[in-house]
Amino acid sequence: MRKKLTIITGVLLFTNMFAQQSILTVNNYSTYDFHTALFAATDSTPCYPSVSIGFDGNATNPSQIVVPANSSDINGQQLVYKNYKDSAAPAFNGLYPIYIYHISTSPTSQQFQPPTFPSLNPMGAIATYTDWRYAKFFMTYAGTNTSVSGGSPLSYFNGTLGDGTPCSAGSSYVSTSFGDGEWFSITSGGTKYTYIQIYP
Repeated sequence: MRKKLTIITGVLLFTNMFAQQSILTVNNYSTYDFHTALFAATDSTPCYPSVSIGFDGNATNPSQIVVPANSSDINGQQLVYKNYKDSAAPAFNGLYPIYIYHISTSPTSQQFQPPTFPSLNPMGAIATYTDWRYAKFFMTYAGTNTSVSGGSPLSYFNGTLGDGTPCSAGSSYVSTSFGDGEWFSITSGGTKYTYIQIYP
């Protein structure tokens, strides 16, 4: 009995140790639409494997996820991805499904796979070694494709938010005259939560 309990405890600790992907939540408290491309990778160089949301036909521009103005935990319209697999349609509240991921295991090995691809399952080979690292974003006026801009010199509400690891391309805070963006993570009860918050 004691041996069985020790084995089960060891398996659970091992499983928890390598199940690294955090639950991602995006709260857009601003009056602008939040357009983002999301990127995940390991936390140290060479940053492979890496995962991003699917690319368009020319494989250079990540597809965008749009979180409309005033879409947050206040009204239940926030973006939430529990893991890669569960980001498929219908994702949390069905608002922000991802249909395809771009996976890189090296600079020369790339593929496109649906969220149901076995390596993207919570205990899959890629999911266990990657986590959300950064988001490239820009803001548009609500319901339009017009970038939020103004002033002289011309300024925009855009940037790259990230977790600060070597595989992150952004800082944890972006401040503009139109609003602010923030990236942070917390751990509670053994689960890691990553937040992107956009403020007016």
